[in-house]
Amino acid sequence: MRKIIKTRGHFPNDDALVKLLWLGIVDIEDKRAAARAAEAAAGKPHDKRNAAGYLIEGSVTPGWREALAAFDAKWPGRIPVNAM
Repeated sequence: MRKIIKTRGHFPNDDALVKLLWLGIVDIEDKRAAARAAEAAAGKPHDKRNAAGYLIEGSVTPGWREALAAFDAKWPGRIPVNAM
């Protein structure tokens, strides 16, 4: 994600940044899904697979509440209260 942000430079608004990050997440998830599918097609049992897990759905992001709190402290009012 850092590489995506650094190569872009600047963003005209917050929505542009969110869209770029979302597209980056979707791209990463597509690559992970392809790796999982390849291992499944090869007939590897679940406990022997090495492909990365889900990034978008079904996974937990550690420290997300702390990150949101830090963002809210830096840019007050931009993060909806129901997101925290």
